[in-house]
Amino acid sequence: EFSNTDGSGQVYSYTQVHRSPNPEIFKTPYFICLVEIEENIKIICNVLFKDNIPEIGKKVFFDKISNEGIIYYSD
Repeated sequence: EFSNTDGSGQVYSYTQVHRSPNPEIFKTPYFICLVEIEENIKIICNVLFKDNIPEIGKKVFFDKISNEGIIYYSD
């Protein structure tokens, strides 16, 4: 069943990627995060941190979906 969200979430887990699988799309380093958008609903997405410092529990917000289908959140 689908449900609407307000587009916000919290960083549940993350990893910093230093070697891009496609340098034309992914500029390194970048963060892939597991973001909890609602209780027990988690998505994997690219998160753009303004200060480039990730933190578990940090509040993030939906930003966009790229033409390649990549989901972006930012703080």
